[in-house]
Amino acid sequence: MKILVVGGKGTIGKRVVEALSAKHDLVIGGRNTGDVTVDISSAASIADMFTKIGKLDGIVCTAGTGYYGPFDEMTQDHLMP
Repeated sequence: MKILVVGGKGTIGKRVVEALSAKHDLVIGGRNTGDVTVDISSAASIADMFTKIGKLDGIVCTAGTGYYGPFDEMTQDHLMP
């Protein structure tokens, strides 16, 4: 399977890449490093990334900041600071 790992060079992303790399074709996406660069806060950057990498079978996103609070109080501002 061809799987995109956004944030694949980060702390958690590296472990995800290790776990998946033996059985899957991985594309690593990151802000400054990886197979393809992407700014996950920009819809245009995300669209450009998908144009470059083509069809995927799966996506894992380990990039971004965390929200620590009740799920029902989470807003889009928490997801895209």
